[in-house]
Amino acid sequence: MTALPRSRNLLAVLAILVAAALLAPGGALANSSQETILQDDTALIYSSPTQVATNLQTLKNMGIDRVRVSVVWSLVAPNPKAAKKPAFDATNPAAYPAGAWYRWDFIDYVAHQIGINVYFQPTAPAPTWATKPVVHNQGYRWSSQINGALYGQFFQAVATRYDGSYPSTDPAGQTAALPRVSYWGIYNEPNIGGWLTPQYNKGRGHFVQAAPATYRSMLDGAYSALVKTGHGHDTILIGETAAYGAAHPDYGSSTDPLIFMRTLYCLSSRYRPLTGQAATTVGCSKSGSRAAFVRAHPGLFQASGWAHHPYDFMHAPDFKRSDPNSASLSGIGRLERSLDQTFRAFHKPGGLPIYITEWGVQSRGPNPFIKFSQAQQAEYLNEGEYMAFRDPRVKSFAQFLLVDDAPNAQDPIGSKAYWSTFDSGLLFYPSQTPKPGYYAFELPLWLPNPRHGTHVAVWAQIRPSTAARVGTLQFQAHGSSTWTTVAQVTGAGPEGYVSTHVALPSAGSLRLAWTAGGQTLYSRIVPIT
Repeated sequence: MTALPRSRNLLAVLAILVAAALLAPGGALANSSQETILQDDTALIYSSPTQVATNLQTLKNMGIDRVRVSVVWSLVAPNPKAAKKPAFDATNPAAYPAGAWYRWDFIDYVAHQIGINVYFQPTAPAPTWATKPVVHNQGYRWSSQINGALYGQFFQAVATRYDGSYPSTDPAGQTAALPRVSYWGIYNEPNIGGWLTPQYNKGRGHFVQAAPATYRSMLDGAYSALVKTGHGHDTILIGETAAYGAAHPDYGSSTDPLIFMRTLYCLSSRYRPLTGQAATTVGCSKSGSRAAFVRAHPGLFQASGWAHHPYDFMHAPDFKRSDPNSASLSGIGRLERSLDQTFRAFHKPGGLPIYITEWGVQSRGPNPFIKFSQAQQAEYLNEGEYMAFRDPRVKSFAQFLLVDDAPNAQDPIGSKAYWSTFDSGLLFYPSQTPKPGYYAFELPLWLPNPRHGTHVAVWAQIRPSTAARVGTLQFQAHGSSTWTTVAQVTGAGPEGYVSTHVALPSAGSLRLAWTAGGQTLYSRIVPIT
């Protein structure tokens, strides 16, 4: 991998790499503390242990605070394709097949050793025996009406294994307690048909929501499992919602997040408790009792925050979608207001934090079907992070994918189906060479108004590192080949954010330079008009 290195302990990394295979089965300011999360399941759970260790070290070198990792139920469960649940104690991690947990044990050990925090999210595909056997005209069996009690049992097994005391074999072959995981997401994108089906059921000539009731049951089971296993005071994130749904509801389509949220909490569009038939058709109690609802579903009110994925694949981060029930990055305020109205409906204080746990910008080349260029990806990555930073209620920001997805080899080369993949990575596939977006992400720089003047606002970040986080803002006048330092800046707080003003005498360009480990890194170049 040719991504730029930061300071690192090479001997420790090499020791991890040599021992990696032992664990495989068969040998096989506004917001100065906002965390940065990265998720790439292909890089972390579907790669060899040696490659996983390398990828984790790369993320550490980039200044990533936390990795979000899917704990895939069907990869752990016994007989996942069976129609009937096997006879085993699903709450006991020792009752699962030998070697079933090795991926997550390895990530947990290595991340802990090199200093990256871990965020586990038990999620689909679910085993067939945990889904409802129905004939599907849309959607997937692996996400169909998942049994909330069984999901809770699986969650209990995961939470038990990673409670800080569970013994396992570490990468050096020694028996040791697995490091504690204290950061949890409850499922993934339950308002998307591919992840939870059906989203709607047809009744009396129209569609009514179905997914919120399924998710409510799953959330109840997961929250109970976390409390039982001593994780009740951990960071527990609910929602994990996608930014917008389909224009027309049907069996397997998606649901706008604010509509999904209201029904999850059994509220009408006016944030009043549903009663009678309006309640029962979407899986709520017909009484509409606020107190009874709070008692029955404590996780909805005791969670640490609402997790959200505010993608917009066709517009810049500051584009405002007209749909009032959607919430892309520019619409996070809608999500916050809706949460506050929801909590007030139950006489609870508002202000539930927002955790952006998945986001990214796809880039064109080699995929020809994506709207944004490499330069636009780099620019929008910085703009998006700046927008999140400005909102003190947003506690984390996320990058989805380290490496672009591989094309779909089963489809004709060059076809749209061949390229229907996620290309929001910071590194190209398969070379794993950096995109322009890699450097922009590693050293963010954003000017809200990039016009020259005596008091130009500059926002930047020098991500967490063992090196001193002191950089220089460098200016190049239009027509000149010389870069001159206009300010020295220091990354403040645990996340190294910079917020300052500088004098820029004319049109030209601005960049941030930072030296770490004997190597100077540069941000993207911002044109100054």
